[in-house]
Amino acid sequence: MYKTFVFDYLPWLISIITLWMMYLAGNKNRGAWTVGIICQALWSWWLIETKAWGLAPLTLGMWAIVITNYVKWRE
Repeated sequence: MYKTFVFDYLPWLISIITLWMMYLAGNKNRGAWTVGIICQALWSWWLIETKAWGLAPLTLGMWAIVITNYVKWRE
């Protein structure tokens, strides 16, 4: 059950959250970056569980972007 959730369903859920985050950012909503941080944590979990190491550079880059934007928008 756990593997089915992580491998089959989690990517769909996280993809929807990512799109929601992008929508929020496009509408200049401060909450976008908080959603982005949560989303990157989920992507990191998925990446580690599935050993999809080819996506590690993207995930690290997204961490940097969402944290930087979170800090900028808090000022």
